[in-house]
Formats: sequence, structure tokens, C-alpha cells
Amino acid sequence: MRNLWSPYRAKKRAVKKGDVILTSTPFAHVVNHQYVSMYCYNCIISHRDKRILSRCQGCRTLWYCSDQCQREDWALHSFECHNLRRLSPYVPQDFVRLMARVIMRLRDGGDKIVEMYSEREGRRFRNLMNHYADIKQNKERLADADYLIEELKRYIGEEYIPNYSDFLGIYGR
Repeated sequence: MRNLWSPYRAKKRAVKKGDVILTSTPFAHVVNHQYVSMYCYNCIISHRDKRILSRCQGCRTLWYCSDQCQREDWALHSFECHNLRRLSPYVPQDFVRLMARVIMRLRDGGDKIVEMYSEREGRRFRNLMNHYADIKQNKERLADADYLIEELKRYIGEEYIPNYSDFLGIYGR
């Protein structure tokens, strides 16, 4: 057993192996392309858990365990669905799809979402550590960002890509 001290708590407490210290909902996620037919795209439940997964009838790429899960994911997937259908049979790389979801989430008010990490304290996407300066000084990272922008233009269209410095700020988080 270890004692952990948090600046948000006045006292020490014992933490045992297996104790849940923090739970968090991802800001955006994608299922690895190798496993996309094995997990619900919304709740990440496995088909092995005796759940039958159904393919999205629009893009025929993503899988869901129920109509409810598909409806819950529709806010992000509706835009993605159209683009996956348009590019079929090509499916963008996982990281391209993830960045597209982050961009779309931020465009739809995701910058106002506060992730609480204690009873009184929370943070927003913009509060995450930013590696913008590191990226600007590293030619390989800049080349990766430029490649990603080109792939995103193909996937979601140029009009949805933030300006270059804003994009690097998102990419750096």
C-alpha cells in the first residue's frame, strides 16, 4: 500500500492495488482499423461479450452494438459517415480519423467541455499541455503535421481545417 498526497485533498489516504483514482471520458476516440468490426464504436464493448454488432448502414465502415449507441455517436459520426462513404473503399488512417474527430468536436463546442479531475477542479481541451513550440522547432514534427493536414483535406475538406497555427496548437495537445 502506498500513500498518495494530492494538493486538492487536505489529508493523505491509503491507495490499494485496484483502487480507482480517476475516471475519464475521452474527448475523442477511434477504434483501431484492425479491430473496427470487433468493438462498438461508441461504447467500445467487444463482440465477445455476446453482443451482436451491426454495421452503420451509411458508411458501412463502423460497427455499433445497438441503435442507442449509434444515436449517441451520431453527433460526431454524421459528418464522418458522409466522408467515409465518399472515399470508399479508401479508409483514412486511424490518426487522421482521430484528428478529424477532435477538430469536429472542437467546432461543435467541445472547447466548452470541462473534464473534472477533482470535486472542485477541472480542465478544458485548451488547458492541456501544448507542445506547439516544440513542434515548430522540429522539422520532422512539422513534416508530420503537414502530411496530416493534407490527409485531413482529402478526408474532411479544406474548409474544416483550422488555420495553421491553430492546427498546430490542436495537434500539439
